[in-house]
Amino acid sequence: MIDSFDKNKISLRIAKQRFPFPNEEKPAWRTYVNDGSNSSPGLPTVDGDVHPDILVIDRATTTNKYLMAASVCVDKPSSEDIIIWLQISNVVDSFYVFVPKGYCREAAKLAGAGKVLVSGFRQFDLAGESIEINDCF
Repeated sequence: MIDSFDKNKISLRIAKQRFPFPNEEKPAWRTYVNDGSNSSPGLPTVDGDVHPDILVIDRATTTNKYLMAASVCVDKPSSEDIIIWLQISNVVDSFYVFVPKGYCREAAKLAGAGKVLVSGFRQFDLAGESIEINDCF
């Protein structure tokens, strides 16, 4: 299991590598990382605001468009994750799950059982200060 400081560090690395917004192509898109103390903007759900680990918002209009969100697991995904995944996936266009290498099948099985629509499962592997991210399937 990875401690919360490391989870923040991993989330920041994933965001930088996979959600590098704003950029030249998408200058109005913004990526936010929830580090616990400085929460990302909340996603409005029927149960109140949810703060995904990574959130991408299109700020081109006066109303925020919640484009993408990601959940970063630092250990084997659990049934507790499903509740949050379902809330997040219902209010964004694309939802991604990042898990440590070797946990893709468990994440996919949980998401399927919870009827969570996941746009993509990704696995990460830490090598010192670098992170390698690959598609699960």
